[in-house]
Amino acid sequence: MPTSEPLGKDIVVRTLREADLPAADRIFRLAFGTFLGLPDPIEFHGDADFARTRWIADPSATFGADLGGNLLASNFATRRGSVGFFGPLTVRPDLWDRGVAKRLIEATMELFASGVCYVKFAAVRPRPTADHIFGMLLDSCERFAELRQLPRLVAGVNAGRERAYRHMMAYGFRTDFLGVAMQRHNDPGYNRSEVYVIDDWR
Repeated sequence: MPTSEPLGKDIVVRTLREADLPAADRIFRLAFGTFLGLPDPIEFHGDADFARTRWIADPSATFGADLGGNLLASNFATRRGSVGFFGPLTVRPDLWDRGVAKRLIEATMELFASGVCYVKFAAVRPRPTADHIFGMLLDSCERFAELRQLPRLVAGVNAGRERAYRHMMAYGFRTDFLGVAMQRHNDPGYNRSEVYVIDDWR
């Protein structure tokens, strides 16, 4: 007979690996399809690859509940500076009400409590003093994070903006997440050496 004994204490919560994504996708479909009462729960969400797209956005903010090497549940979190949200959090239907979701939420709350100051966009207009002003901009971002007691400052820059990139590296920033920008006709757009722009397209 099925048991309702809590599993929480036996579960290992870890970040999702790429190899986990097929199982996470199946659990996502089964959970929502079962909850909505679909005749074939696995057909929920059609051919959309929701788990993979969320994982690619920020693998470090994804969580899996593992028991004996088997994925039981997953959760996808999003961090935007001092704002954080999560979901979907899905658990295998045969394990509902057994403390699995609680363990995932605990790990997610720890992530949010870690504190990240996220710079979505910032720019300095081209001028002879742009390099100096860009340094002042970075100082302001750091002070903003300190005032809100956020220990981590995250900002994105394209390496094609060489001066801004070198300035940020000298300031102490290090690569955390790599992306590729492709411009039509190989046009550099605003990814040029003299452009001082911080942005993040995640």
